[in-house]
Amino acid sequence: MPPINHEQISSFCVSIGNNPLLVQGAGGNVSWKDGDKLWIKASGTWLAHAKNKSIFVPVDLYDLKKSILEKKFFVSPKLKIDSPLRPSIETVLHALLPHPIVVHIHPIEALSFLVLREPHEAFNRVRELMSEEIIMIPYRQPGGELSSTISSVIHEKNIRCIFLQNHGVVLGASSIMDMNDLISSLRLACQSVSHKINFSTNRSHISSFFDEYFPPEDYEINMLAINPEWFKRLKDDWVLFPDHAVFLGPKAFFFHNIEEFKAFTKLKLSPQLIFVKDKGVFYKSSFSLTQKIQLRCYLDLLQRIHPDSELNPLSMQEVNNLLNWDAEKFRQQYS
Repeated sequence: MPPINHEQISSFCVSIGNNPLLVQGAGGNVSWKDGDKLWIKASGTWLAHAKNKSIFVPVDLYDLKKSILEKKFFVSPKLKIDSPLRPSIETVLHALLPHPIVVHIHPIEALSFLVLREPHEAFNRVRELMSEEIIMIPYRQPGGELSSTISSVIHEKNIRCIFLQNHGVVLGASSIMDMNDLISSLRLACQSVSHKINFSTNRSHISSFFDEYFPPEDYEINMLAINPEWFKRLKDDWVLFPDHAVFLGPKAFFFHNIEEFKAFTKLKLSPQLIFVKDKGVFYKSSFSLTQKIQLRCYLDLLQRIHPDSELNPLSMQEVNNLLNWDAEKFRQQYS
């Protein structure tokens, strides 16, 4: 099998990184094995930038494998070069899987059932449609906890597709062509259980009712405040996966009318993002591109979930574990 090179990987990364139904901003990561090195995306970098920025770092693969054999899943990977970049939070997981190429992405069609309170019926239907063994792992905090759980489940099995509840999927393949085929197969199967809700939007101009707040450039985002079913989700179904917590925070600031928001401002609180029922969504100028992408991801996800479905948001403890984790704080700053 010919060796995998940076140019091939970069083209592949740009391809999936520019598809918001697979990768959102700085989310997801890609790795490939090269002798004693594991090349992996650096924390906080974007797959979409693979051709014009240095987003990969090499780490000591042999050292990682030794740690995995010793069940040391919280080990810090050793860089093979001097670099200010940090390896992905999921580096140990990439070393754990035997495949030459490992990809971790957040496909919206898969998340549409992975965030359900009861995802097994949809998962079983996907398993029937995919022509290989797949497994589903309960939510675990990214990093060592997730790697340890997967290690205990896969053992010596050559499983190429792992679904992660409230998170995404991990895929292993022998080549880029093989990986593209696997992603296509996965998406096709997941689309069979994902029911996209089409909506029409009144594109009349929305002006801000508030100082410092502006309506989104992506007009469809306003549907999160205008669609009554989605507005109700803001209270109890806000944080559905890790990147949402990291970039959009632990709670949504939603208001039933303008007067309610104005009363709220008297408390001297000033969130970056607000939702006003029947009016729209508004954010401050400091609201970053990464945050806008995550907000669109939330809309894309709700659009594929039946209004009657019960969701399984992350608990407050799970959210706090993410927000108080130095590795995620670094990714927030770098993204």
